[in-house]
Amino acid sequence: ATRADVMSYERALVRAQMAYRNFQGALGDVTSRSDMDMDIAPVDRELKSFADTIDDARDTADGLADKYASLSRSTS
Repeated sequence: ATRADVMSYERALVRAQMAYRNFQGALGDVTSRSDMDMDIAPVDRELKSFADTIDDARDTADGLADKYASLSRSTS
């Protein structure tokens, strides 16, 4: 893993986290409106799955960072 790899992956992770928060906020807006009587359970399930994927991606990012750090130490 290069530094660029780690940074690219972490940028993608940050964007995924931002997208998740935006979806959560939009869903909150929809559910707070009395004229929007709809079943949001399917969206809730998908958002939960997305959150789990982001958590897994965070673990991968940590592994990439650790790998980069160990490679950097061994070459210095």
